[in-house]
Amino acid sequence: MMEDNLFRRNLYIFMSVAQEGSFSAAARKLHMTQASVSQQIDKLESSLRFKLFDRTAYRPVLTETGIYFYEKCVKLDSLYRKITQTARSKSESSGSLLRIGITGPIEQKYLPDIIQTYHTLFPQIRTDIRLCTFMEGVAGLEQNILDTAFGLTNDFRNRKTLLYFPLFRCTINVICSKRHQFAGKQNITGKELADQPIIPLFGFSDAAFFNDYLKSFEKDGVKPDIVRKADNLEELILAVKLDQGIALLAPEVIPEDPELCSIPVTGSHHHADFCIGINKNNKKPYLLPFVKQVQTYFASLKV
Repeated sequence: MMEDNLFRRNLYIFMSVAQEGSFSAAARKLHMTQASVSQQIDKLESSLRFKLFDRTAYRPVLTETGIYFYEKCVKLDSLYRKITQTARSKSESSGSLLRIGITGPIEQKYLPDIIQTYHTLFPQIRTDIRLCTFMEGVAGLEQNILDTAFGLTNDFRNRKTLLYFPLFRCTINVICSKRHQFAGKQNITGKELADQPIIPLFGFSDAAFFNDYLKSFEKDGVKPDIVRKADNLEELILAVKLDQGIALLAPEVIPEDPELCSIPVTGSHHHADFCIGINKNNKKPYLLPFVKQVQTYFASLKV
């Protein structure tokens, strides 16, 4: 059986396909590739041991079992959301709670010190840390599931209900396998990326980030050879190890791996602007002091 969080994610993908009527439409909604959606449905069907869709027609059609399963999933999803919201309301009513969305290694490295200092000023505030993708963090703020979330300025910039506060600009490294021609180089210029098979981390953020990613290549005078799009960091790292291409990532999110080389990119427009965001309508009095604490902390670092 799949791990619980992956199983729940694939249930959501299944419901999206059923609602949108096709793998391609669901992929656009979820900011995934069509191939990844199809792959996750395959995994879900394998785990469940029955078919959800008849794929012999032009569009996938729910089987009789799939229809039954979908109807029950919709009811369970609604019940789960109601139970979760009620439980959170009860939790918040029993004390002050700050719900923080984090995206990975950057926050995990610095957040313990930030929260420790924050708790010296606000000892009565409890913190609930939740790991999420950039887009899940944005959605959590918009739906008031999170009080604050870390992310990329691209994702917050055009959200009318959200405010964001820049923290720092990430430099970019190339990651490649130890067998790649770049292995052993001290640095790489933006123009050296021309004609290289490239795998972007697309599913982790939204279209705005990907558009800026392409514009950075354009400013460098390079037409990128994008061979595929990875939906998550683990998928991207595996593809690089298999020599399917190279990837561009902030050094802070690159895992230590003996099979990988991480090489700084110099003389390039590639970068990522990291920030923290909140919902404009969130009036918790202890929220902005936390944001200020985060800003002060990162301003004291040479990140």
